Amino acid sequence: MKIRLTVILFFLLAVSMVLINLVFMFLWKHDLLEMELEKAHTVLSRVVPQAASSVENKNIVSIFQETFPEDSRGGIVLQQRGQQTIFPEHFSLSFPLILFLNGNRPAAKEFVRINGVFTGGAVNARQAMFVVRDFKDGNGEQVSAALALSLVPLYGKLWKVEKTVLIYIVINLLLLTVIGFYRFTQVAVQPIDRLVSLADQYQDDEQLMFVADNSGNEYSRLTTSLNSMLGRIKQDRLVLQDHVDQLDRANRKLKKNQQEMLRTEKLASVGRMAAGLAHEIGNPLGVIQGYLGLLGQEKSSVSDKERDYIQRAEDELLRVNSLIRQMLDFARVSKGEPGNFSLHDLLSSVVGMVQVQPTFKTIQIRCLFEASEDTVFADQDQLRQVFVNCLINSADAVAASPRKDSGMVTVSTRLAPGSNDNTAESLLHVRISDNGT
Repeated sequence: MKIRLTVILFFLLAVSMVLINLVFMFLWKHDLLEMELEKAHTVLSRVVPQAASSVENKNIVSIFQETFPEDSRGGIVLQQRGQQTIFPEHFSLSFPLILFLNGNRPAAKEFVRINGVFTGGAVNARQAMFVVRDFKDGNGEQVSAALALSLVPLYGKLWKVEKTVLIYIVINLLLLTVIGFYRFTQVAVQPIDRLVSLADQYQDDEQLMFVADNSGNEYSRLTTSLNSMLGRIKQDRLVLQDHVDQLDRANRKLKKNQQEMLRTEKLASVGRMAAGLAHEIGNPLGVIQGYLGLLGQEKSSVSDKERDYIQRAEDELLRVNSLIRQMLDFARVSKGEPGNFSLHDLLSSVVGMVQVQPTFKTIQIRCLFEASEDTVFADQDQLRQVFVNCLINSADAVAASPRKDSGMVTVSTRLAPGSNDNTAESLLHVRISDNGT
């Protein structure tokens, strides 16, 4: 970047200096030509009276040489009555001057041409000045006085000056380029390098960001903007981190809910399978119970001992059938229709249903039904679900305690008066307690 900027700076300075030099050289050249033209006018103004009075030629030559040096290769041509007189004789620009004098030129008392293209033999009049003035002599006849002047010496002096100016331009160009590069580096490149270095070294946990510059220039405003941008980025990063944390918590909760839904679906599937299996088991149990009833009716062929066995088998079948009915009632979808029922009977059926579970194998369930009135108006299926969940929670608490081999769960009921001391609005309290954790 520095090299590119240096090249651009050098090129711009070079173009500007060259253009300025061209303008000054053009103006200088114009002024010098004006000065030469003034000299030519002065010479012709002195030659015209001399020519009108027919003085000697040496006077005209001396007038010309007093004003212009010998290396001007110029001279004067007088034309009168078709005859031409050259002063001094046979000067180098005489032939182009005669061509110019006899050529097509405007009808004016004086005509000037600079750098005209007139060649004759080996003579080239490209860098020359020609001035023609017409006047009347003492006899009233028209006389034309033409002056030719070579501009080669003038252009040579200009070129010498131009070479000196070019040398100074090169020196100034190099000097200004070095100074400009140094100042540009100090003003523009170094602040940018500092900003880049600070940006590379910046850490997220840093409180101090870019050092503020109070100079009031563009870099000061850029530093302020960068600090503001980093502040917004840090704030947005915190907001983004908060969103990420919220998404993480939501994902964990979603996974937990998904697992619970899977367990619920599995339990629902197991419940449907158990209900179907209970129906299938109920049919053969009814058949077995019928056959046992038939065996019990054979009084002659069945001994008392065998009749006792049959009676015990029927009791166990009735117990199994009761458990199956309870499980079917538990699995049945509640219609949400409340009704009057005995709460003690519901609690007994729930205790009987959960007591056969493996988790209650080492747990004793004790029922203390002290309420004299247990009829309630509620949804029986929903209450059954509540009591089952409470008993399962008690079993889990006993299993987690060191006394799980001597676990005890107590289900008790009692009546209590209502809040307004009205005996007609008694409250039925159900208490399920355990000795677990």
